[in-house]
Amino acid sequence: GIIATMSWLFMEHFQDYGEWPWVRVNSLERQLKEHPSFICIEFAAIALVVLSLCHACMAADPGGHRRLKLLWLGSFVAGFLNDYIFMLLPVVDNFWQAQAVLMLTPRMPLYIPCVYNVFMYWPCMAAARVFRHGNRCRLPGACFA
Repeated sequence: GIIATMSWLFMEHFQDYGEWPWVRVNSLERQLKEHPSFICIEFAAIALVVLSLCHACMAADPGGHRRLKLLWLGSFVAGFLNDYIFMLLPVVDNFWQAQAVLMLTPRMPLYIPCVYNVFMYWPCMAAARVFRHGNRCRLPGACFA
C-alpha cells in the first residue's frame, strides 16, 4: 500500500547519504574565493529570516493570537518540505542545490527554507498592514489584491 511505498521512498532516498561527500559546514574562505556573490545571497537570506523571526516574536499581534509566529514557522516549514518532497519524488528528482556554507542535508542548504520564509513572510506582513490600515488609501490594498 501507500505506507510501503512511502517507506521504500524514504529508505531509497537516505540509503547512500553516508557515502556522499557532505560537509555540514563548508569552508567560508573557499566559498568566498570561488563564489563570493553566492555567499552574499546565502547570508542575506539567513539575516532576513532572523529579522523576520524577531519581528514575529516582538510585533504586536492583534487579539493576542500567535498569528505572526505561526506564519513564520509555517513559511519556513513549507519551504523546507516543498523542496524536500520534490527531492523524494522520482519523477522530479533531477535537481541539486549548490553546496552552501551551511547545509541541512547533502542536497538541502539552509538558505533554501530561508528564502521561502523571506518570500512568504514579508509580503504577508505588508499585505496585512495595508488591508488593516486600508481605509486611508485604497490603492495599495488594490495592488496587493
